[in-house]
Amino acid sequence: MLMYRLKDSRLFSKEYRVFWIAVLAYLGAALALSWTPFFWDSVSIFSRPATILYENGFSDFHFPESTVSDNLPLSLLLALWWTVFGRTLFSTHVLFILFGLAFVWQLFGLCREVMGKSRGRDFVFLLLLCDTTLLTQLLLPMFDTVMVLCALVCLRGILSGNKAKVVAGAFFLAMLRSRGVMVCAALGLFALLHAVCRKGMNWRLAASLIGREMLLFLPALAVSVFLFVVQMRNQEVVFGMGKDSLWRIADMGRIMGNLVSFPLFLLDLGKVFLWVVLLFVVLKYGWAKVWASLPCPLVGAYAVLLVVFFLMTVPFKNPYGGRYFMLLYILMSLLLGKLMFDLMPLRRARLLCVGLMLLLGTAHLGWYSTLRVTQWDCFLAHLPYYSLRRQALDYLQDRQVAPHQVCSFFPADKTSDLIDLDKAMDGVWADESFAPEASGADYVLYSNLSNVLERSRAGIDSSCVLQKRFEKGLVYIEVWKRL
Repeated sequence: MLMYRLKDSRLFSKEYRVFWIAVLAYLGAALALSWTPFFWDSVSIFSRPATILYENGFSDFHFPESTVSDNLPLSLLLALWWTVFGRTLFSTHVLFILFGLAFVWQLFGLCREVMGKSRGRDFVFLLLLCDTTLLTQLLLPMFDTVMVLCALVCLRGILSGNKAKVVAGAFFLAMLRSRGVMVCAALGLFALLHAVCRKGMNWRLAASLIGREMLLFLPALAVSVFLFVVQMRNQEVVFGMGKDSLWRIADMGRIMGNLVSFPLFLLDLGKVFLWVVLLFVVLKYGWAKVWASLPCPLVGAYAVLLVVFFLMTVPFKNPYGGRYFMLLYILMSLLLGKLMFDLMPLRRARLLCVGLMLLLGTAHLGWYSTLRVTQWDCFLAHLPYYSLRRQALDYLQDRQVAPHQVCSFFPADKTSDLIDLDKAMDGVWADESFAPEASGADYVLYSNLSNVLERSRAGIDSSCVLQKRFEKGLVYIEVWKRL
């Protein structure tokens, strides 16, 4: 009986065929990469706090100083997952693959709701998945996939009027770091504006809508306040913003630099081609036709999120990357896809959509990028890093060098136990920390895959001699010895 019901379910009809193709392709790619260790901010955001909770058996929620503790619910989930399925890279990847599958489902649902019965719906869905940043984050254990998943649930609820989705999406979104709370606030503002626009510009009615719409976000507010209190009690910081935090207002020079970087992130890694096509559509068909074809609620969501993301990045010293704007990338591709298939002949729109997918795919080779130094977790050209890092560490081990004699670089400056998991028994290299300063180290590891552009800033001076350079693709790692 169950098999009969599954066979007749709409989930297995032709309209879901592209969804299942995407699921199978995603599963194959994610499992093929399940050997990859923790990378970039995931070491600090996931691995370190989850390891502390896992090792102390959840008996103590006081984290050591400088631990990123504003992601407690997700760290708890990962530690619990390890308790049941083992603390291995493979089990970690399986957990995030489950989040990835939920993400693909929500993306497919959003595309269906916006595109309707358009024959270009499947092409637009695949275009969304081809975004360079999104695909990279989906295939590896990364934080932003989980955050954007919750944001998509909330956004779909707002657009469709499904209150349960709004409450659930906002609730879980508010559990996810400071940016999750900010995105939740942005969606709350959009929900209010959307409700006002639907009811008409009656300000007396709008006043009554404030309470009604904000009531849906009350559970999210409650859980964010609760987690705020827990964090203050356990670590005496707010969202990881201690006295040495970069989440402080920047000086004017840094703000001007951020003003230049902000639009570049919206164009980088192949996304410039989306904007070129948008410009072409506007010039060819005219602004009137374009505006008539655009779904106004989605444009409003994009505008509100754009303003909020601007305010949470440009004024601060904290460095930001393309993954911050994943939700904007999704909405941009979706809006462009709708315009193409509404205004262009079907065949031309399909060919253009496939062309954009290919251009986004080639961006993984490092083409088109002007911000590669801070975008390594946004495209797959970083994959050689994992084997090069292992080769560099093996090179040092073979020469009986201990970690405390080596100054390493971000993100390879954490112990192997926090990065590799499966390699936790590799002697002192499993849990001994690297030298904190290059000046006090006999060896210095340097890579172009870091936040340090010049070797001098990494502590490499005239007293250092290059011992070995490991290189593959766009990535290299160097071992320097101090004489």
